[in-house]
Amino acid sequence: MNDQAKGSAQKQKSESASKLAEESFTTMSHAFSNWLRNANRMQTETIRFMSERFNKDMLAFSRFGECKKPEEFAQVHSELVTQMVNDYMEEGTKLVALFGDLAQSAVTDPPAAAKKQ
Repeated sequence: MNDQAKGSAQKQKSESASKLAEESFTTMSHAFSNWLRNANRMQTETIRFMSERFNKDMLAFSRFGECKKPEEFAQVHSELVTQMVNDYMEEGTKLVALFGDLAQSAVTDPPAAAKKQ
């Protein structure tokens, strides 16, 4: 193989490696963007729920303060615990659905570089 052929082969290898590096960067960049967007969705939902629960918990203290008899306290406590359990069950269902949506979007929206292949 002469020097010109060797130089051409090395140039092709270099271009191929450069293209592969660019595709790899694009794929990783897309994956990171998706991860960040999805993490933000999870964080937003979690903060919304915790804020809502905090407000309900603060109202619970005022309801307890209004109780005059132990029976009233027990009734309020029972209602609040039932509501809390329902809230957490509902939120768990929302989070499972959100995880499902995120997993589905990861499968149906592959990185742009992978689409080219």
